[in-house]
Amino acid sequence: MDITQVVQTVEDVVKNLPFPQFDLPPWLLFCISRRRTGLSVGRIVSNIYAWMQSAGIPTGVNPDGSPNLIGGLSAAIAQSVVDEICENGQVSVASAPGEILVQAQGGNAGGPVTVIGFNTNFASMKGIMR
Repeated sequence: MDITQVVQTVEDVVKNLPFPQFDLPPWLLFCISRRRTGLSVGRIVSNIYAWMQSAGIPTGVNPDGSPNLIGGLSAAIAQSVVDEICENGQVSVASAPGEILVQAQGGNAGGPVTVIGFNTNFASMKGIMR
């Protein structure tokens, strides 16, 4: 079993957990996040089409030969949502004291120096969603 299969297995388990989900260990969160490709209008529209077909909603050309505008509307909505998230969405993260570890090494005429420490206050960070 390679790392891809391990990550997929863990994702499948986590996906089926009841709410609220537990916090993932950082190393596992890192592995899972590397497999995510970001938002995709194409995948969203494809999922909408699949759902509409499973619900019995026609997705092809209308019986009179005119184009089915639901598909175009679905694509426009998906594109608008993805654009809004990507252009204006942000992620806020908070870190408790002791969660950010620091290690620095250097040296001078007196010899080598190693410094080890951690944050002593709450820290906040911002990021972007993609």
